[in-house]
Amino acid sequence: YYPANFDLDSVIAVANSRKDDALYSSSNHGSNSVDLAAPGFEILSTAPGNAYAEATGTSRSAPYVTGTAALLWDALPGLTIAEVRTAILGSVDVVPTLQGKVATGGRLNVHKAILRIPPAIVHVPLPNSTNTAYPHELSAAFVPEAVVDTNQLVLHWSTNGAAGPFTAEPLLTGT
Repeated sequence: YYPANFDLDSVIAVANSRKDDALYSSSNHGSNSVDLAAPGFEILSTAPGNAYAEATGTSRSAPYVTGTAALLWDALPGLTIAEVRTAILGSVDVVPTLQGKVATGGRLNVHKAILRIPPAIVHVPLPNSTNTAYPHELSAAFVPEAVVDTNQLVLHWSTNGAAGPFTAEPLLTGT
């Protein structure tokens, strides 16, 4: 099937899944040719005549994956196609009904894909410093082991390039 069977990093083949995570009867599938599933059943969309209508098909599923790639590139524009592909395919929700039907055995999870990309850390000089002999530097790192749960990231930081001690502060909480 064109272009799903092309073995290219720039192609992510998508099946359309129903609300119960089963594939829709007319969806493409294949454990070697289709990468993942995304919602594609009774998706509300615009329709001719200034109206809205539900539609079903992979043409409704593919935009979810495309939108996820766009969100990843917006968050970190330097990502390669392979890195975006890995983030998307490596973060699916594995679903029993999709095992053997798509390569990942799973459905797209946008939230997990975004969490796979580390946030950018921007260095801002400390303008109120009276110490002009040495610049004040801020070192920061996200430590995976410090993640308490999926709703909290912890930032470890030090000043003036010190190796430690680091101070841990909750950086992001909530969903």
